[in-house]
Amino acid sequence: MDVVVKMVDGEYLNRGAIRKVVYYINRGAKHLPPNEQIIGSYGIFRGDKPKDVIKEMLETKRIFDATDGVQLRHIVISFGTKLNLPRKKIRKLILRTIGQWKNRYQMFYGIHYEVNDDGQPNYHFHLMVNSVDMITGKKMDLKLKDWIKFCRQTRRIWQDVVDANYNAQVDG
Repeated sequence: MDVVVKMVDGEYLNRGAIRKVVYYINRGAKHLPPNEQIIGSYGIFRGDKPKDVIKEMLETKRIFDATDGVQLRHIVISFGTKLNLPRKKIRKLILRTIGQWKNRYQMFYGIHYEVNDDGQPNYHFHLMVNSVDMITGKKMDLKLKDWIKFCRQTRRIWQDVVDANYNAQVDG
């Protein structure tokens, strides 16, 4: 299975978008068994609870007077089958992935699971990135070349793990 990286359609211009996406990510992650749940944040100092993530992201926007326009980027990284890895290893892969934003944006993520149209399991994680740089206060200007680089690097981070996981399932 190939790792798929995609940006969720929509500009998320509504000020309620952060709340909506944070709760969506949290709710989907809670559908997994407790030992498989992975929910986390980056650049959020109050914790990983949805209300704290929302409050802090909105506060960052207010501090920098950047409350208008695009509120967030919503990215989905799909790797298909369940990864037979310790949660700590999966978290490290997620941190390597979000590290590409150079520690400049607040983020919230969660692993989700669904069955696709072919009846196959689809494990993936949702990543929400605040559109305001928490250091400079500037809005994210995601150029196509930067997006392509992010996708390429993200696939590189995850593909070996996904391939090894798939091969182990086929062999086992």
